[in-house]
Amino acid sequence: MTEPSSPASPTARRRRLSAELAGLRDAHRQPDGNKTTPAHVADALGWQRSKLSRIENNQWKLPSRRDVVDLLDYYGATDPAYRDYMLGLVKEGRSKAWWTDVEDLYGSTDYIGLEASAAKVRTWQFVVPGLFQTRDYAAAMVMGADIRDPEEVERRFEARMTRQRLLDREDPPQVWAIVDEAAIRKPVGGRDVHRGQLQHLLTLTEAEHLTVQVMLDSAGAHAGMSAPFSMLEFGAGDRPIVHLENLTESLLLEDPGKTDRYAWQFQHISAAAASPAETAAHLHKMLHDL
Repeated sequence: MTEPSSPASPTARRRRLSAELAGLRDAHRQPDGNKTTPAHVADALGWQRSKLSRIENNQWKLPSRRDVVDLLDYYGATDPAYRDYMLGLVKEGRSKAWWTDVEDLYGSTDYIGLEASAAKVRTWQFVVPGLFQTRDYAAAMVMGADIRDPEEVERRFEARMTRQRLLDREDPPQVWAIVDEAAIRKPVGGRDVHRGQLQHLLTLTEAEHLTVQVMLDSAGAHAGMSAPFSMLEFGAGDRPIVHLENLTESLLLEDPGKTDRYAWQFQHISAAAASPAETAAHLHKMLHDL
């Protein structure tokens, strides 16, 4: 497995390309002054109407240079610098990232690809987040999921470890994780593995680009009791994304009405959790008591 891609991941480039093309259509007008609809574009280019919908909703796997050139021509986007930028997105969106090698394990690796290009990651979890797991803890988690095939166990473990390397980049994302106390009490992998994981979390509390909070049992009822989630934030022009995951599927939310709600929820969860300083003290105490 190769090194993780740069922050400009293929997944993020395809998303940006889709957003740019949707924006071009939204700004384009027909000769009569009316807004250009997907039907106008499809009829003019001889496409099925569902094709443009897939393009604008980032439902393509590999962007087509020919399709993008046709769309740029139709929308009258003639500026050379902008066309070079768009075709650069096509090229980068077609490149292969390390996570494409594990798509068969996860069904969709869109979240991993977007995480690789995020400027900020906020996550509320009932388990120790994958980005913060030690090697031994991660191995125990994979084995604990009742996965028995040795090759699949190894591939899942290596994928998790490779994913963590984004924290060691020269310009890493700001990661803010809130973890339920039950997750750090659970002796996953046995006493020594548990102790190593607690020590690792304590070390992470000292990193400038990481924020760790524990939701203590003493907090009682709070805003995060329904379900865990992660929120990714990007540069200017890219909407935040909320990631929800269960046993059988992964869901990415981009609608501002929904993502704003999760941002509000995260702030309330953070307010109920132990502060970063209190979290460090709590981890110290847990290590002392083990």
